[in-house]
Parts: sequence; structure tokens; C-alpha cells
Amino acid sequence: MRKQHLLAAVVAIGMLGSILLFCFYKLEGIYFAAILLGFSNGLSFSLSILFFTLRAKTAGNAIKISGMAQSIGYLIAAFGPPIFGKLHEVDPSWRYSFFFLAAGTVMLLFAGLKAGDNKYVEEH
Repeated sequence: MRKQHLLAAVVAIGMLGSILLFCFYKLEGIYFAAILLGFSNGLSFSLSILFFTLRAKTAGNAIKISGMAQSIGYLIAAFGPPIFGKLHEVDPSWRYSFFFLAAGTVMLLFAGLKAGDNKYVEEH
């Protein structure tokens, strides 16, 4: 595939769909939502690793892209659980927490669509 926009969109829509199932259907859709979330998260990680190699012209540049993306990604991810828990304290129904996850997934969609462009990341 020359562009990976569709792959990024499918992954994000799967994640968003599973989050909304958890939020609105609770126990009625929990098994399907859990399976969908598991597949979507696995695919999102695989797609991110694929982007490291597709967007670099050299192995050295791929290593630099991977290191930068993972460092920033894990830094952002470190704030997720405390925010998720604080939102649960505010609203014990978990809705605010799930809306927070949905907002993060929308940001992931936009980042994935941008990363899906058929361009290389150049060193400066």
C-alpha cells in the first residue's frame, strides 16, 4: 500500500467502537467490546512499529524515529492512568473516564492519518 490512511482509520474506529460499547452497553456488550479492543490495540501497536520502518530511508534513521516516538509515547501514556482514576472519582459511572479514552483515540486517529502519508522522515 502506498498510503496507510485506511489502516490507521480502521484501527482507530475499532478502538473507539469498543470504548463506546463499554461506555453505553456495559455488560451486554462486554465480550465483543473486549475482543474488539484487544484486536484494535494489537493492530495499533503493530502499525506504529510498521510506521517506524516505512517512514525511514535508513536503519539508523528508523532507530532514531523509534526512540523519539516511544519516548514521547510512554511519557504521554504515563499520565493516562492517574487521569482515568481521577475522572472515576468525579463520576463513579466511568463515563468521564471512557470519554477521556475516546478523546485520546480521536487524537490517535488524527496522528495515524498524518503518519499514513507516503513520506519519509528526514534527519536534520
